Amino acid sequence: TIVEFGYFYAMPYALTMAAALGARVIKIEDGNGDPHRNSFGPEVASAKTTAGKESVSLDLRTPEGRRAAQQIVARADAFVTGFRTGVADKLGLGCEELRATNPRLLYVHAAGYGTDGPYAQRALYAQAAQAVAGSFGRQVGYWADPARNRDMSVMELQAVVIPRLGQVVDGDSNAALGLLAALTLGLYHQQRTGEGQLLRTSMIAGNAWAYSDDFCAYDGKPPAPLCDDEYYGTSAVDRVYPAADHSWVCVAVRSDQEFAALVHALGLPELAEDERFATDAGRKANDEALAAALGARFQDKPASEWEAAAATARVGCVEANMKGQPVFTSFDPVLRETGVTVAYEHPQFGEMVRSAPPVAFSETPGRVAPPCARGEHNRAVLAELGYGQDEIDDLEVRRIVVAPEPLSSPD
Repeated sequence: TIVEFGYFYAMPYALTMAAALGARVIKIEDGNGDPHRNSFGPEVASAKTTAGKESVSLDLRTPEGRRAAQQIVARADAFVTGFRTGVADKLGLGCEELRATNPRLLYVHAAGYGTDGPYAQRALYAQAAQAVAGSFGRQVGYWADPARNRDMSVMELQAVVIPRLGQVVDGDSNAALGLLAALTLGLYHQQRTGEGQLLRTSMIAGNAWAYSDDFCAYDGKPPAPLCDDEYYGTSAVDRVYPAADHSWVCVAVRSDQEFAALVHALGLPELAEDERFATDAGRKANDEALAAALGARFQDKPASEWEAAAATARVGCVEANMKGQPVFTSFDPVLRETGVTVAYEHPQFGEMVRSAPPVAFSETPGRVAPPCARGEHNRAVLAELGYGQDEIDDLEVRRIVVAPEPLSSPD
């Protein structure tokens, strides 16, 4: 049992994955609920960060609300907070206070910048967390290079550079994966020894871990490969190409043997014998010429035909799905057949598609459950603690326990 006390994405999504793997996760919210619930329309965004959890809505500014939260944590294995240092302590949910009544508790502080230090009191969002770890430079380094746009006018910067500074936002998901890994290690230690402890991590740490191959600097370190000016890829053999019928093909070749297999599948065996391209060093030195040769050939057929030929040759060359991630995730039959995605019934929106549990165990399968509404499990959880129905009614009347809002149908 894990008690969650935090908002938005990084920390809550880590616990969503824990819930998918079988943990019981109880989310403590105030009367307004996690603001993520209304970030992109009522309960839309939070469907991904509240799935499989139970929600208890309490006013922690009151002694009765704090007492109820403390009783919930007293029976838990772990307490995870994502708020800045001091917030949980002020509301009666500090590490020392909770571990005084539950010595085996794993207390996890997963903040943006960390527990202490000069930035500990600052809020942090995904884009900044990943930029610190190197994501921004890696993804948009070509156009972020000052030498490339120093002589541009403001109008040119707005028209040419700014539209090319968009990037994949993975700062929250990287931090969530880092937290999930840390949490499972902490729980393993607790289950093995019976001992509790304080575990601290941060969004910065999670992103540094995800980008660890480029996070540290040292003498002689080769630069990280950057995408070209149109973001097609980092080299002629690691990029996308336009193919016939408005389709696109994605190539990923990692060795001389794979390159030879690719060009034979494309009907260009002479490229494997060309001294300019036969080795990795040669391909790097003659990247533009190789990209031009491959690009011209890919336009002769649709991407699906190139994928079929490459599959036979056992080389990385596939058709790129151009319908966008939501459509691909929701409707791709292969994702469904292989268990990567799964459909479930949302209590407000009907059938929805989501990712399946992140790990599949043969003997202890994960579970797929709908998201929780704010305060949906007030009565069930408090009844477990010994609260009577009349007592819960009184707490609701005084808004110490905040009843859930009735579900509304989407327009």
